[in-house]
Amino acid sequence: MSLHNLQNALVEKILTEPARRKFSIQSAINDKNYDLDDDEKAWLDMLDDTTGFKVTCDIQQWWRLARLKIATPLTLRMLNQLKLGNFLEEYQACVPCTTLFFSAEAIALKDFLLTRCADEQHLISIIEFECALKIAHEYQYFSSCEMQSTEKLNMDNLLTAPATEFVVFYSNPVSLLGTLMTGELVPEIEDNKYTVIISPLINGYWTIINNDAALQ
Repeated sequence: MSLHNLQNALVEKILTEPARRKFSIQSAINDKNYDLDDDEKAWLDMLDDTTGFKVTCDIQQWWRLARLKIATPLTLRMLNQLKLGNFLEEYQACVPCTTLFFSAEAIALKDFLLTRCADEQHLISIIEFECALKIAHEYQYFSSCEMQSTEKLNMDNLLTAPATEFVVFYSNPVSLLGTLMTGELVPEIEDNKYTVIISPLINGYWTIINNDAALQ
């Protein structure tokens, strides 16, 4: 009998509750090597029907959704516009919560969406953009690196700068982001692609560096 093992088993039970609810599966905690005695296993099983346990699980999931609303608001709007809002419930059920950090939660959602709807080009552009923005902002905040205006940007420096990412958009990024912010329908996919660079060195964190039409 170990209080540490019992606490670990309780935490796992809370974190995996969304999967049990969605897929109607029983907990596998008792089969794992937590070295629990029969009384501890019975206590964990008894929790399922208690109000306190259900409230604790709901609060944990609410916190998780709140992190995503703050870190990836445009992605959530894009999901709703595509009528894929159910993906959030599936995400919470399929991907156990392993972090309290906003950027890490956003990246976990990005990885999940890449496996579920990689063909939704606008959606993938938006989640990659928001993840890169979050990482660039955090790096700039903690490192206090000096930002530069777009007129003074040195591409060689940007290419080797930490927390710098490139994201491809399939319509004008300004138009796409603007429609999501105002709640309008997003523009159609264009033949041209737009490359956006996100970096803590850029004033405002991002800029368009080219599109296919400009290269022709």
